[in-house]
Amino acid sequence: MQELRLKAVVWNENVEYLRSFLRAHCTSDEDFGSVRTSLRTCNSSLKLLKFCCLEQCYSIPNTPQQMGSVCVSRELLEGEDNSWWVIYRGKKDLQSPPYLEKRPYCRSEFKNDPREWLESLGCKLQFEYIRKGHSVFLRSVNFLAELFQVFSVNSENVANTDLSQELVSEEAILVIYTLIEGGKDWSQSSQSLINILDQISHFVSTK
Repeated sequence: MQELRLKAVVWNENVEYLRSFLRAHCTSDEDFGSVRTSLRTCNSSLKLLKFCCLEQCYSIPNTPQQMGSVCVSRELLEGEDNSWWVIYRGKKDLQSPPYLEKRPYCRSEFKNDPREWLESLGCKLQFEYIRKGHSVFLRSVNFLAELFQVFSVNSENVANTDLSQELVSEEAILVIYTLIEGGKDWSQSSQSLINILDQISHFVSTK
């Protein structure tokens, strides 16, 4: 399975406009919390990253099976003032469903090319294609693990980009998420991450 993932930086002055548009035209995804932690391995380096961020995810537009999703987030790390960013993941062509044809304001807003659509909302794009190798989600413990191979996108025509020769690295990226229940401190969930790390440590490189 291949999916398109576009990562974009959002200028601070455009954040409220972007979020207002998504609230008006898309469906909020309640499975994502406002605070989460992430355990990530990248380039053979195992790092524990704390994400204290304002985040909301949306389905585009109300049909996640046909379209995709957008997450708006800001990572708040100590001593750093990080920009807002969005992640789009879904199909290369938005292909608005038939019911949108009856809504002129939607038809004009949702462009077929995800790149053009996000740029029209004030985003500065960085491109990545990611081929998903494996994904598992355990709702009972709010646990999600994803394994990716990363491909670069050099073509300006995103929909026609051939991924076959554009693998960035032979190494993969492993991302593990746990969701923190409202009102709980991050430290209260750190033990669950430690337990997960103990279980997978013999599968990944930590050098």
